[in-house]
Amino acid sequence: MDFALPERAVGNGNRAAGVPELGNFLPDWTDNLPGPEYTLPGSPDAVPGPAHCRPDLENSLPGLAKRLPDSPDTLPDSPDTLPDSPDTLPGLPDSLPVSGESGRGVTFCLPGPSDTLPGVIYMLPGLADTLPGSGDRLPEFRSRRPPCSRLDIYAQRPISCRRMTRTERLLAELIALPSVNPAFVPPDGTSARQARQPHPFAGEQRVADFLAAVAARAGLEIEFQKVLPGRSNLIARLLPGNNIRQTILLAPHLDTVGADGTKFIPQRKDGRLYGRGACDTKGSVAAMLSALCELANAKSRPLETEIVFAGLIDEEHAQAGSRALVAQASRLQLAAERGSRDGCATLAIIGEPTKLRVVTAHKGSLWLELETHGRAAHGAMPQLGKNAIHEMARIVDLLETDYAAQLRKRKHPLLGTATVNVGTISGGAQPNIVPDRCKITVDRRTLPGETDAGVQREIAAFLRAGKLSANISNSKLAPALPLETNPKLPLVRRFLKSAGQSKPLGVNYFCDAAVLSAGGIPSVVFGPGDVAQAHTVDEWISLAELERGKDLLLKFLNSLP
Repeated sequence: MDFALPERAVGNGNRAAGVPELGNFLPDWTDNLPGPEYTLPGSPDAVPGPAHCRPDLENSLPGLAKRLPDSPDTLPDSPDTLPDSPDTLPGLPDSLPVSGESGRGVTFCLPGPSDTLPGVIYMLPGLADTLPGSGDRLPEFRSRRPPCSRLDIYAQRPISCRRMTRTERLLAELIALPSVNPAFVPPDGTSARQARQPHPFAGEQRVADFLAAVAARAGLEIEFQKVLPGRSNLIARLLPGNNIRQTILLAPHLDTVGADGTKFIPQRKDGRLYGRGACDTKGSVAAMLSALCELANAKSRPLETEIVFAGLIDEEHAQAGSRALVAQASRLQLAAERGSRDGCATLAIIGEPTKLRVVTAHKGSLWLELETHGRAAHGAMPQLGKNAIHEMARIVDLLETDYAAQLRKRKHPLLGTATVNVGTISGGAQPNIVPDRCKITVDRRTLPGETDAGVQREIAAFLRAGKLSANISNSKLAPALPLETNPKLPLVRRFLKSAGQSKPLGVNYFCDAAVLSAGGIPSVVFGPGDVAQAHTVDEWISLAELERGKDLLLKFLNSLP
């Protein structure tokens, strides 16, 4: 489907003197995409007055459920519109940076209506006494026509866009659009009304909407696959000129782990781009979509290969996005049975930080809860009770010593050994009571060939041999199995050769690749960045590696028939 995009908007007459001009992070193909923009004013002498922008749209955008209202002075009828009072504005962390200089601050993106392109943008002023919650009410909006795709980021050291490639600018935009997995953010506010407001950092929808506009501008077919309320996978297709003989699926995830507000301000330093998600895994998102958009705008494209970009939700928690993609693969024409029926081949390239090495195997992840039961008694007479913590201490020692040593005897050629780690322990009520319960959680990394049920039976037998007992249960929301893809498959061999790699590699972490593989789609893992930087306080990615990753993907895609 094609989007009806507005004509290029020009000029921004409302920029105040002293506010730095940063340029537009968006690549050339994404300039001035539709999206409502709202500006919360700072000091009257530093930041221009508030304004509301809604570029004129042509007919309703195909694939999107809502249009912006006809009147520019009204807001879309959506629970995500601006609240009536600053007291109901979704809570913002106190850690957002304040430069202290007149007119400086930081742009922060809140989601707009989930069916519109892309979300609402608030600019938080640089003066601390004008931050939301200070008592200032939102003034009336008036119309204007600035570049509505702009994501202005006023940091103390703003990025010069003139020194950035298209891929780098796209990644900077993505970092500045928070997409924290909702499982990792606390509920906002204490009142019932506040509790219904989404956390301002939570959810992938604003990133999915933004990327949909980028992809549509490049001429790709767009589809949103609903997975969870307010959370959808983004599907963008580049169709070949002839009949489809094979499909390449580029599948990075859109969600990140949590961070404070300063981590959503992209910072460039010493050839690196810093910010939450830079490495895990918005770097892969930017490299993959940039390669696909360049291919779409090239004079030639593969004649028999369909290329699909799938931006997946929820990888960091329960992999709901990849599981939904597999469950609805037949409707999306990605089913493995299509390959066996029509002679088509399929390969999924999962975007994760692998330092641009092709990975064909990874470990599985099994989380177990073990609980021991004792008998409570007064702490002054412990002989009358049975201490559940003491029993659990013996189990912890057994798992971390004898059981771990046994696992080290099993080795996979690409993954090494299986591992076990006791991550948490809790038990007891107070010092003068003999504890009658104790619980631990265990992380067990599995190898290809092992099953979750088999591991549980193995641990239970190991405890019995040590004359210990505990209730054992699986605490994972869904299976997180290991991955092992045959490196001799034709498309895998072609990708390895294109990347200049003679042998496949394995990684210790789990990702969406195993989910797609279990659903019948052969999968490998590939992307810029080092997993050692993932989830860290100062997450970063090498810009040279980011650009090389895009070039390697484009080279592979261009080599396809």
